[in-house]
Amino acid sequence: GMADAWELDCFGATTNSSGLPDDDQDKDGFRDYYEYVSDTDPMDPSSRVRVVGVSNMVDGLRILWQGGRNAVQLLERKYNLASASEQWVAVYTNTPPTSYTPAVTDSNVTGYPVIYRIRIAH
Repeated sequence: GMADAWELDCFGATTNSSGLPDDDQDKDGFRDYYEYVSDTDPMDPSSRVRVVGVSNMVDGLRILWQGGRNAVQLLERKYNLASASEQWVAVYTNTPPTSYTPAVTDSNVTGYPVIYRIRIAH
């Protein structure tokens, strides 16, 4: 479940019926449990883990994302989502405390299209 201290901070109680793991208080599409794991604010719909920009740079692709501050954020890359044999490749590991809007340039892109994801470890 979710840590009592986090529930107290976010919902004011540990028994609040509006702070259950499967709830989505801010209606941003992320259940409260995932907000807890990601260290985002379950009461703010703009506080969520997401890629917010990709820019073509001279030395590669610059990826900007948004997330919480106290969870490990792993930026990963893949070229073909339909491929069962292609694995996600680690591009960058962002360890806490992290910026709310970290960015990194991926200078090892070898083809297009390229798909990025942010995986969270708590």
